[in-house]
Parts: sequence; structure tokens; C-alpha cells
Amino acid sequence: MSDDAPYEEEINKLVAEHGAVPPPYVTFPDIHPFEISWRIGSGESYLMMYSAWSAKEGMGEAQWIEYFRKFPPPPIWLTWAIDCIWSVAEKVEDNIGENSDDDHDEFNLDPLEFDYWCYFRRTAALGFGTESDCKRAWEEWVPEI
Repeated sequence: MSDDAPYEEEINKLVAEHGAVPPPYVTFPDIHPFEISWRIGSGESYLMMYSAWSAKEGMGEAQWIEYFRKFPPPPIWLTWAIDCIWSVAEKVEDNIGENSDDDHDEFNLDPLEFDYWCYFRRTAALGFGTESDCKRAWEEWVPEI
């Protein structure tokens, strides 16, 4: 059984409708990347389906860039798009290893906690967004307590 088998019907429906499985921020526009909704319930299910689809697609940098041209990321999701395009989390893990005790070396979607400067230069050049817009969006986000 393939990884996308449980999601095949939904994936096919979304691809027929949108040409691809839309990113999470299109389907759930009001949910912040750090919200619990991505770890339980419909958000978690969507991410699992999205992950199965994206793994099957096996997109490289050029394909991801075209994908995000079709589905431009809002500023708060720019670091997520960066990771999709350039596999930042994977590169960080390869460079520091899984057992690093240095919290500053850990990958984090929060641009206030992780240095994305070289990637922000690329996203700005591609028209996806700037470092200042992304950081401002994260600074303005206040989690519900």
C-alpha cells in the first residue's frame, strides 16, 4: 500500500480542482503555522494528506517555485515555503545531527528564532515576500491562551 493510498480520493479531487494539492494556508487561511490544529483533527489530517501528495510528486526547486507562484505564501507562511523549496530542515539536521544540545542550531519555522537571511534574499527576488514582512507577521501573531 502506498503512503498516499488512504488519501488518494481527496488528493485526486484537489488535483482535479486546483491542479495540485493546495498548501495548508489556502485550505485553512486563519490558522497560524504553530497552532495546535496542525497536530490534531482536520489540520493534522490535511498535513498528512499534503505530505503524502508532496512526497509522491517528488518536486525539485523549480517545481516548488512554480507551485508557490500559483499559491503565493502569506508572510507568516514564508518560512514554511522556504523549507519546501530548499529543504532547510533537512540541511540543518544533516549539518548538526539529530542529537545536538545547542538550541540555537535547531531548525525552527519562526524567523525570529532561526536565521533565514540567505533564503529571504531568494524569496524577495522571486516575489514571494521579504524578511521584514515575514518577521512582522510573526511579531504580530499572539497565540490564544
